[in-house]
Amino acid sequence: MTKERKTYHCQQCEKEIYYEGLCWLCRAKQKRKDGLAMTNEDVAYKQKYVISHLDELDKFEDPAYSYFWDCLSYQNVVSEELQQAALDRKMYIPAELYCYAPEHIRDELINRLNQCTNRLEGSYLMSCLAMQGDDMSLEAIYQIKKEGRPWLEDLYAGPEIYAYSGNWSFDENGKRFETGYSKCYEIDDDKDNDNTDKAVITAKVREEKCPHCGSSLIEPISIDCDDERFSFIGAKGRIRAVCCPGCVGFTESAFSSYFDDGTASADLPYEGVADYGFCTEEQDLKEAEEKGAKLRLREVPPFFGAEDWEAATIGGFAHWIQDVQILNCPCCQKPMKYLAQLPWDNFLNGMCEGTLYIEICTNCKKFGMVHQQT
Repeated sequence: MTKERKTYHCQQCEKEIYYEGLCWLCRAKQKRKDGLAMTNEDVAYKQKYVISHLDELDKFEDPAYSYFWDCLSYQNVVSEELQQAALDRKMYIPAELYCYAPEHIRDELINRLNQCTNRLEGSYLMSCLAMQGDDMSLEAIYQIKKEGRPWLEDLYAGPEIYAYSGNWSFDENGKRFETGYSKCYEIDDDKDNDNTDKAVITAKVREEKCPHCGSSLIEPISIDCDDERFSFIGAKGRIRAVCCPGCVGFTESAFSSYFDDGTASADLPYEGVADYGFCTEEQDLKEAEEKGAKLRLREVPPFFGAEDWEAATIGGFAHWIQDVQILNCPCCQKPMKYLAQLPWDNFLNGMCEGTLYIEICTNCKKFGMVHQQT
């Protein structure tokens, strides 16, 4: 006979759970709150701890891992002392170690890249320089692309793709273009406040039905770009992404179009989903819509969502569950710009796993959408 599990309620959101305390979503929110409240002394202590425990930096369960990301995600800090210690140890993972690295550290990374003779080290060094990100780093990666190296043939992608991890890349002439935004805003639900921020709305249900599964289409996100906070996007009026919540995870990429009059449409049908998509329950969509209409926004550091499974953000750096995936616009064929990440749990109440990543081409008025999960 199966023993019935005792149920509890989250002490913050009252969600039903099977242990006392906070649910995992509320724990994640509390961690973000604590991270933003860190003092300079807290940051200095954590940076020194990481330096003395560099061997544990790749271990998810070790404090060194969480301390590093606390400082970068919530305080935008990686100390030069930490960067030098990592460089001396020839540590290149995570590449974010070298964010904002000074010239002498950048120059040594470039020197090592130029002397590199194997694929693995080359890929790590290009990622580190992508995170450092200045014009000298660009030139170094571009020269590798232009001149060629024997180990390049063994890479799964060209040097210009490795630059994507730094939210930028370059064209065939070595000219920089951006694949992301430096501004970042957290999107959070605000169920207890009627004075919510309407500049961003998530999960709005539309009347159209998906031709694959019959589910109602949704606007996973809409943004009022006339709001001064979102002028960095470079669009006008309210822009809306459109997708099928049941099928978007079963196609390699989904696209939609937005128009000057504020309307939008999904680019359907999707490729490769006929036998896999599923119809999302209308009640779940209705609950998600109600939640997505009561949101609050706050500006946060650019790496706020870069290592957080549950952070919903606009701009900044993404937490790519699998790998950086910048789409080419279906119209102009140029790389799009990463715009937002929406963990499905945040607005579909645990019905879906993974995260929806949203990209944009403002020239062609196109959204691109990518789903990733473990």
